Amino acid sequence: MRAAVVVFSLIAVGVACDDSRLAELERRVTLLEQANKHHAGSTEARETPGNEAQRRGDAERLAREIYTEIRDRCGREWERNFTMQESCIEQEVAALNSLNAAIANEPGDSSVRAIANRCAEEWGGQTAMIRSWVMARSCFQQELAAYRRLQSK
Repeated sequence: MRAAVVVFSLIAVGVACDDSRLAELERRVTLLEQANKHHAGSTEARETPGNEAQRRGDAERLAREIYTEIRDRCGREWERNFTMQESCIEQEVAALNSLNAAIANEPGDSSVRAIANRCAEEWGGQTAMIRSWVMARSCFQQELAAYRRLQSK
């Protein structure tokens, strides 16, 4: 389950993984983790510089792994059609960014974040039969709509 939480704490790196995008990734990870600590009631005020550097390195590696997995899967799916490969990558990255944005301001223990994490595990996790951030986003949107309907009754 931790992988889903980390994934949703990242901004997808897009087609190019240049320094400015990585800097933005690191900034968002830091802000989201600080928010998660605050909402979880953590007493740890700050990480040591060594731990922060390690966490940023881990986040950068995870972001690259996610993008590489998306690129490789789209390449296999559309082996000889480069236009479709590009479209597939763009759709997957957009879906992941959309999920990130949807939960960016949610407390770590919120039902909305729990729904997002479940859908991320189901459709984007290592054990998913079909890894698709487009499907994870669809799962999240449908589940969130049903949750809100039930809350309003």
